[in-house]
Amino acid sequence: MAKITYTTETVTPAMAEQWLEKNKDNRPVRDHHTLLLAKEMREGRWQLNGEAIVFDFNGNLLDGQHRLWAAYEHGQSFETLVVRGVDPSSFQTIDGGMKRSAGDVLTKAGLTYGTLTAAALRLVHFYETGARDYLIVSRMSNAETLEMAAKYPRIQDAVAIIGPSAPLKRLCSLTSLAAFAYFALEANVDRANAFIEALATGEELKRGDARLTCRNYFINLKQRGGRLHHRIQFALLIKAWNAHLANRDLTVLKFLDGEEFPQFAHRTKARLKVAA
Repeated sequence: MAKITYTTETVTPAMAEQWLEKNKDNRPVRDHHTLLLAKEMREGRWQLNGEAIVFDFNGNLLDGQHRLWAAYEHGQSFETLVVRGVDPSSFQTIDGGMKRSAGDVLTKAGLTYGTLTAAALRLVHFYETGARDYLIVSRMSNAETLEMAAKYPRIQDAVAIIGPSAPLKRLCSLTSLAAFAYFALEANVDRANAFIEALATGEELKRGDARLTCRNYFINLKQRGGRLHHRIQFALLIKAWNAHLANRDLTVLKFLDGEEFPQFAHRTKARLKVAA
């Protein structure tokens, strides 16, 4: 039986290219994961964490191809544990464990409602960066999600309101509501809480009230079995909120394909004031 060895090495793009030549019968490369790993390396979030590049006793690569492709294709070097001499038959047991989610990482860091917080952070980051493509900013690593939690600490105030609410869960996406609450609380805490409570209960709302129109939109959508991405639900919540803040009647709520993403009215004014 071959002896298994362990070393810590800095893998350069040239080394990665050589090692990838020993990559046989591995799973297809997922380009989006390679890009994510390269971003982690480039932005300094890559850490030596014990996960290894693994070779069998014939010199074939068993594990680590995405890390190596990230280094080779994107010109990044990274430090890693390297294991050599593994029995080739062990390949079927590699990556058999459940991957730790961003929600798991946030929960371990002491944040409540970790899964909801992680999802809402992606939507907050989408809005804050003015991104047009949600998928680009939503593909965050666990380390980057932790950075976003530190960058947007008020997300916990929003999640604390949205997370425990069973009526809201039956109404629409909690992810969109938590991201919405993050910005609404910034504008006016009392009105934000009243707006969210009205969405949950529908009590004492009259026709034309933006909160009732928004609530009825989501109820009707559920009854029809319709589904909307939480990015679209977020946009609809912003529109209803803007009408509510302006004390403007709203009887029709919609967000059309190709329409410019709505901006929170209080933030639009602030930006215009700064520009002036």
